[in-house]
Amino acid sequence: MSDAVLFDVDGAVATITLNRPEKMNPQSEEWTEGLMAAVAELETNPDIRVAIITGTGRAFCAGGDLNDPTFTTDGIEVRRPAVEQGYALFRRIRELPIPLIAAVNGAAAGSGVTLAAACTLRIASRSAYFSLVFVDVGVVPDQGGSFLLAQIVGMGRALHMGLTGERVDAEKAYGWGLVTEVCDDDRLLDRATVLAQRLASKPPLAVRYIKQDMYGLAYRPFDEAMTAEAEHLNYLIGTDDCREAVAAFKDRRPPTFEGR
Repeated sequence: MSDAVLFDVDGAVATITLNRPEKMNPQSEEWTEGLMAAVAELETNPDIRVAIITGTGRAFCAGGDLNDPTFTTDGIEVRRPAVEQGYALFRRIRELPIPLIAAVNGAAAGSGVTLAAACTLRIASRSAYFSLVFVDVGVVPDQGGSFLLAQIVGMGRALHMGLTGERVDAEKAYGWGLVTEVCDDDRLLDRATVLAQRLASKPPLAVRYIKQDMYGLAYRPFDEAMTAEAEHLNYLIGTDDCREAVAAFKDRRPPTFEGR
């Protein structure tokens, strides 16, 4: 991990903190490498069941660092490795087997918006806002933003954000479905932690398959989606966690899940 990205674990919940507050936590080579290391830990550590990502200072992430070599290097092929590294990172974030909660603590601009969109769930502080400013620097939304935002807020609103670059404040973001909760600034991490702990208490395999199915089946033909969902249901019914959930319900006691 780098100084630009902090990583902490408390029980089953990990917290990733973007940590360049003096620059509003911009995406850079160091930022990308730090997040790659954090994602690798989330992919491989079986004790972590949920993660939170947030920023220090007054920004979640204010977009790409315009002084980074990605922006200052000439030549499509010369830039390609850095561009593809960012896309590889966002693919891995999207495909994480555990939920990742974006706790958007302030400005989310450019790739800050697309980072939040790549997360499983999003909550925001009242001072937060979202601004898809790519058009103002002459480029398209990056790292899956065009695809993800259209899914989350609908094509019309995604186009409005993309073509105008206008700020969408936290309350409007809530109304649009971009975030599921808005809370006071000083309560954001507490609320994110409560949500993370709630998800961490659920059966890990069921959480993984719900996330996988919600992402993967929504745009498949109906019969294919039904077949895949039925297979997953049939598999999960036979797991120890499902048996434990049923037994705990019958015994009126809290369940203990082990992810198997």
